[in-house]
Amino acid sequence: MFRLALIVIIVFCICKQESADAQEMEDVITLKDGSILRGMIIETIPDSTTRIQLLGGSEMVIQMDQVVKITKETKHVIVSDSKSNAGKRKEHSRAGWMLGFSLGGGPGNFTDGVIGNKSSSEGGAIVNLRVGRMIHPKFLIHFEVQGYLREETNLFAGIASEINFDNFAIAGTFHPGDPTQPSGGFYLRGGIGIAEATFDVTVGSTKTSSKERGFGILVGLGYEFRLTTRFALGVGAGYNKLFINETIFDSAQFGQFVLDLNWYLGSGTSK
Repeated sequence: MFRLALIVIIVFCICKQESADAQEMEDVITLKDGSILRGMIIETIPDSTTRIQLLGGSEMVIQMDQVVKITKETKHVIVSDSKSNAGKRKEHSRAGWMLGFSLGGGPGNFTDGVIGNKSSSEGGAIVNLRVGRMIHPKFLIHFEVQGYLREETNLFAGIASEINFDNFAIAGTFHPGDPTQPSGGFYLRGGIGIAEATFDVTVGSTKTSSKERGFGILVGLGYEFRLTTRFALGVGAGYNKLFINETIFDSAQFGQFVLDLNWYLGSGTSK
């Protein structure tokens, strides 16, 4: 009876040790762009995708053609209390559909289409909207609308004018940093689309409106601070150049300094 009890105790200890050893291992995915993802692989579709749960609890879906190797390594254990973790950034994992907008301001000017005079550069309001989908953990393809609006009023002459520049673009946003590190918050953005310039003039109770179209390009950069699994608050700067080549506007341009609010709707979800 004593021997049987001793055998049971030894087997129990061995199993417990093996279980502890297994818990100290983690999956490590090395990507072609040099990124390293650590966590637990929860699903793999051969020759298609693999889904990994990162150490912070969020999930990412990786295309297998972007993977160099998948290995198991000893888990990096960080011992800390809740107070020391309170200020930590969330991982910059991005997946699925994305929805966002930006608010801010910036200078803008235009060149007229008649004699080529260039207007003074005046500050205006900036509103940007975007919707798209992550096609890679670091790359977002999206539809972007960037708009500039400024108003001028001459109380003595009773004249009010409003100038509005819009760029309806197909754009891409690239995150060059490692999504598991703070550098994953940086982004670079570029796009090309349909430009629209509107000029409204109100004299007394009479309003006239002119609208002209062309094409435009946009560039931008910034940084996102991940506040929750799906939501990021960021700051950014950008520039738009519009080529109109019409009667009122030959060209226009505006810069911007904005606050970004972005939702990554597929981050942190599982099947």
